Amino acid sequence: MKWLSSPKVRLALIVNGLYFISLFTPPPPYARPRLFAHTNGRRAERPAAKRLAAKAPPAYAPLPRPSGPTQAATHYWKERDQLDVYLTNDLTLIRQLGHTLMLSPTFTAKALAPEPPRSVLMHFVSYSQQQVFDHDTPFVITADGAELWRSGATASPLHSAAYDDDQVVETFGQEIPYDLFLSIISARHVVVELGDDRVELTADHIEALRDMRRRLPQ
Repeated sequence: MKWLSSPKVRLALIVNGLYFISLFTPPPPYARPRLFAHTNGRRAERPAAKRLAAKAPPAYAPLPRPSGPTQAATHYWKERDQLDVYLTNDLTLIRQLGHTLMLSPTFTAKALAPEPPRSVLMHFVSYSQQQVFDHDTPFVITADGAELWRSGATASPLHSAAYDDDQVVETFGQEIPYDLFLSIISARHVVVELGDDRVELTADHIEALRDMRRRLPQ
């Protein structure tokens, strides 16, 4: 099952999944239904999550051009007028003995009638000696000391696990609103927590996410 580690294979699965969801579930912002399948049986009932405080969307101010190499890329599906935006290389969040965690965000938008995407898929890939995540794993995003996102306010994320030789390859995907993504790339300090993993994004990480926004039609 080494094909699971191929970035091209993972990107194709993500893009096709997003397109399928967009066809059959046109959701309102902040409350999108999910069609994700869960690999760990029925989802446990959760108490009602607290609603996120309403925030005015950040201004769409132009971002400066990056000083280094471009880190985002696009693919345009002409027959669907669908522009896929993704990173050319996954962001390495953790690289330790026995555990590696990568982040590969992606989103889609229209090209002929430009408008902001509804959401961004935060797609994580983990390589570990044993399974460390499931579909109930807490996922939290904090920016400049303010909590922006906590899993549980919407349906469970996508999770899968497969054995590849002597390691477990896991994927964990959660869609977040695009306005929240803009808040992340506008912040100075961003902390991502996924289960027991807690990572502060580097300046290079945030710049790569900013480059994804630059790829949208203006």
